[in-house]
Amino acid sequence: MDRTIAPKVKVSEDFNYVKVKSEQLDNDIPLYYIDQPEMDVIKLECIFKGGMSTQKKPLLAKAVAELLKEGTATYSSEQIAAQIEAKGAFLDTTAKADYLSITLYALADQLIHLLPTLRSIITEASFPEEELQDFIDNGKQKFAVNNEKVSFLAKNEFMQQLFGENHPYNDKLALEDFDSINRADLQDYYADYIQNKSFSVMLSGKVGEDEKYILNQHFGSLDLTTSKSEGMDFKPLENPNKRVKVEKKGASQAALRLGKLSIGKQHEDFPALFFLNTLFGGFFGSRLMTNIREEKGYTYGIGSGLMSLNEAAYFFISSEIGANYVEETLAEIQKEMQRLSEELITEEELNLVKRYLQGSLMRSFDGPFSAMDRYKSLYLLGLDYNYYDHLWSEFSRMTAEKLQTTAKKYMRFDDLSIIIAGA
Repeated sequence: MDRTIAPKVKVSEDFNYVKVKSEQLDNDIPLYYIDQPEMDVIKLECIFKGGMSTQKKPLLAKAVAELLKEGTATYSSEQIAAQIEAKGAFLDTTAKADYLSITLYALADQLIHLLPTLRSIITEASFPEEELQDFIDNGKQKFAVNNEKVSFLAKNEFMQQLFGENHPYNDKLALEDFDSINRADLQDYYADYIQNKSFSVMLSGKVGEDEKYILNQHFGSLDLTTSKSEGMDFKPLENPNKRVKVEKKGASQAALRLGKLSIGKQHEDFPALFFLNTLFGGFFGSRLMTNIREEKGYTYGIGSGLMSLNEAAYFFISSEIGANYVEETLAEIQKEMQRLSEELITEEELNLVKRYLQGSLMRSFDGPFSAMDRYKSLYLLGLDYNYYDHLWSEFSRMTAEKLQTTAKKYMRFDDLSIIIAGA
């Protein structure tokens, strides 16, 4: 055996992965689950329609999500925290662009003791005034700290420039936004989107008949109604600004955020664009990293990505660089985008990215929690497992010619909005 020669890499032609099973609770709550009986731990996630895109004021959905566990009609915030800690569990509440979620990690045999608290949070959260004030005060402090960071300034400006000031997906914050929300706002939002509203349950880990029975006992008797429908206007800006400078005096670095509206996972061209983005800036060996970090030394890190939301999708590039290298970095980004359209990639690079993507996709299903996360990303966009089967198939037969055609269609530098934050 010659140990100086690397072994050949072989990727399986078949993509086999764990899929969810589904049932309904007595009140028609959909239950999606993945059972791995040898585990002792369980993850329970309740997903509600709503999220930041449905809020009437900035921060409202985030405030509701964070304060859900800070008190109910039955339990104080101290009691909730003490019970979670005593049972060795972890409770997380979060608001994303299109949904809100309540997630519980616990030992499966402790589920019966924790579900009453979870039910109380869903049906009778109280949003104590003092907890809201703490949220506002802490939020102001964090905002002041973050506002000194050029990366935050660029990100804070990006969505407004991409979608427009009054767009539901614009998540730009200002200091005065913290004082604009009040307890009545939180109670109204909670009543519209969470309190006794329809939701879905995703259960993974040790999910036997006992766990499903206990869940049905606590959630299957809830009398639920449909979440409020706002009829939001998701039409983006027709002519977004192409270049915006956010000043930060004394900054030694500048943050770049470039992007454009793009296609989402539902589009037939998405697999090729996903492949192309990975090659361009989606992993450590990407062209952007090789050129701008390894060869030029302008930054410690640069990357690109694709984001699919319910009503929109976008492509972005982000980096922090030396303040003296802004124009040089933009020129190199433009050069790399042009190369994608003008030159066919080599067979070696094509196979490298192909193996990376197929390996990453297989790893993303490793374990029941990860496998459920993969399903959740489909569920939220109204997709099914055909998406992953198609993605794998498209990766396997990807060609340099198809990538070049895709680049000409979706990766044009002149289409990008450019946010520069810093000196």
